[in-house]
Amino acid sequence: MLPKGPEAVVRDPVDLDLGDLRVRSLDGGVLGFTAKVAHREIVIWLAARPALVEGPGFSVLIDAGFGPADPMRREKFRLQDPEPIDEQLAAMGLPDGPDLLLLTHLHFDHAGGTLRVRDEAREVLRFPKAQIALHRAEWDAAMADGRGSHQAARISKALDGREPRFLDLAQSADNQPFPGIHIELVEGHTEGLLVIRAEGSHAACLIPTDLVPTRRFLVPRLDKIADQDPAKALESRQRVLQASAERGDHILFYHDPAVPVAQLVTTDSGTQLVSR
Repeated sequence: MLPKGPEAVVRDPVDLDLGDLRVRSLDGGVLGFTAKVAHREIVIWLAARPALVEGPGFSVLIDAGFGPADPMRREKFRLQDPEPIDEQLAAMGLPDGPDLLLLTHLHFDHAGGTLRVRDEAREVLRFPKAQIALHRAEWDAAMADGRGSHQAARISKALDGREPRFLDLAQSADNQPFPGIHIELVEGHTEGLLVIRAEGSHAACLIPTDLVPTRRFLVPRLDKIADQDPAKALESRQRVLQASAERGDHILFYHDPAVPVAQLVTTDSGTQLVSR
């Protein structure tokens, strides 16, 4: 059942001990959009859940929420702001932010929090000491089409002439920038969507962001609203979920309003969730 208001969206943190890795969710805020259901308009409320992965001597923040979104998006998506991401990280023992900010893609609700507004005029990097990484295909496409309110161009300006780290996933070292962090480029949602799997010594967590944004995408279905190529996205989704279910991974849902995390299993009737 969908929540009836933003106050019903689960924003409590997830904390998974995977062994030598730890995965914690952050509160990236709440967004809502209008949809027609049975000839009437309803508001669908969704969470935004960046994920912090920590291991021996390193920290990786996966996405950063919507941040200082423009007025049009604030109104259209009914944005409910969280406590600033940098303050949440400071409370987790990271006052200087993460070592790496890994952007799965450049839609505003995932990459907007990369920036903050200083002196009510200029956008600067929220985590100036963190390396920013993403796939070059995503960066190039976003530069060309202005997606996410020109997110790539704004990040580029804040980087002041420097480039982010472009992940070449054909290189094994870039596929695993830190021990236990596995990254895969998947087709369908955008040109450069990344899916992350954090594999610890006794458990693993799949962080699929918008490939599997909520539980309803565990059932094979096309998403003709959000995915650039719905057929390719469906194929990617089924492949990633099947492999993850066979391993018994936890899955962290970026947008699910009610279930932040669960575990995948494979049964005769398909991929299912069980409580963790």
